[in-house]
Amino acid sequence: MKEITLEAIENTEGVNGINVWEKGVFMKLEKAKKISKTGKYHETFNALASLLPEEITNKCTSKQIAIIIDLMRDQRTIGHDAGYKDAK
Repeated sequence: MKEITLEAIENTEGVNGINVWEKGVFMKLEKAKKISKTGKYHETFNALASLLPEEITNKCTSKQIAIIIDLMRDQRTIGHDAGYKDAK
């Protein structure tokens, strides 16, 4: 039986030139979007997800990614509200 390595997976071309590894990360983020309370705001979710380091998206589960993105959004909201109150 042929051994499957990370290198072999990363080099496997899939549909439309997207390799299997990228497709797995994409599917993980789509599942995180469904779990996350921020997921209903597609542009916000995608903007926050794009800020995540590759190590996070590769090693964390969809649920963990959803929690991280929700915390990132909450942090931004708290900072925005505090800045607004200070500006008054």
